[in-house]
Amino acid sequence: MEGVPLSQNEKGRKVVIILSVFMALDIFFVAARVWARHLKKQRLQFNDWALLAALVSTAAMYADITALVMYGGVGLHVTDLITNYGGMPRIHAAGKLVLAADILWNSSTLIIKVSILSLYLSIFGVTSSRFRKIVYVVMGVCVTSTVVFIIQILVLCRPLPFFWDKTLNGTCGSLPLTYLIPSLIITAEDIVVFALPMVLLWRLQTSTKKKLGAMFVFGLGLGICLIAGVRIKYVLVIKEEDFTETIWMFAIFGGLEPMLGIICASLPIIPALVAHYTRNRVMNWSTRGGSGGSTFKRSFGKNISNTSTRSGKNDFERLGDGEYPLIDNPSGHAGHMGDGIKVTTGYTVDTQPKHR
Repeated sequence: MEGVPLSQNEKGRKVVIILSVFMALDIFFVAARVWARHLKKQRLQFNDWALLAALVSTAAMYADITALVMYGGVGLHVTDLITNYGGMPRIHAAGKLVLAADILWNSSTLIIKVSILSLYLSIFGVTSSRFRKIVYVVMGVCVTSTVVFIIQILVLCRPLPFFWDKTLNGTCGSLPLTYLIPSLIITAEDIVVFALPMVLLWRLQTSTKKKLGAMFVFGLGLGICLIAGVRIKYVLVIKEEDFTETIWMFAIFGGLEPMLGIICASLPIIPALVAHYTRNRVMNWSTRGGSGGSTFKRSFGKNISNTSTRSGKNDFERLGDGEYPLIDNPSGHAGHMGDGIKVTTGYTVDTQPKHR
């Protein structure tokens, strides 16, 4: 079957262009995340592997939506496709691709949420057993709901081929309703997932500015909820008798949701990469005169001092501190300090004089 020329499908062309841009951004951000791990000499954690799996699933969804435009004719009216672009086989192809896109979309959004929740466990799980239990409960709810939604899609039409071939004898439930209910539930899940760490971040033993900065990075995902809200709007305009034309905006916002999710899931790790190349430091330090002592204060409010062996000379070399103050700790070395987060970092101080 020949493809529908994009030059004759303006709406379909917009779908492909927009999703292609964000798919490229997804690849960039995930690659940057993996590179950041490499620079810090850290093994990839479960949350990293989950995000890589989400990238693969999202790429498959992107390929499916692209095929849906080019071979299914999304963006054009059903009557136009039947008359000018191959008849019913084109409509059947579109129906099959829509079904596949639904399954891939649900899978992608679930894996992204699992990756984010796993990252929360790595960063915050060692400080609060209550938070850890809440994360596991939310993860269980997300997995269960996604399985239910996929089953719902598969049993929407009986027999299943009636989903894409209405010339068969069969029955179908309401397609818009099948999209609407899961969309509302998934949006609520997204809000919970991205709001989870906010209380712990606010209790960090650091300046308000840095608290707000960390909350901003982790809270960017709440913007996805706005995308989900717009997506729900376009669920309501889908007409089953002309689904290829009325689904094109839904395809854009549906595709954007997991794509933006991948970017937001990568953002907490990216500052380490930026700091590596900009030589930025979280630590502020000052040099005291007289005894040659050096004192520097971390963003978590701890002072670390050293006195040089050479009076009047400052030979202390500041070590690279956490470029990103909330790097997940796979070894689990962290202490509990009330309801806050205590971060323990080891330093090696070489006070031998430099030879010039």
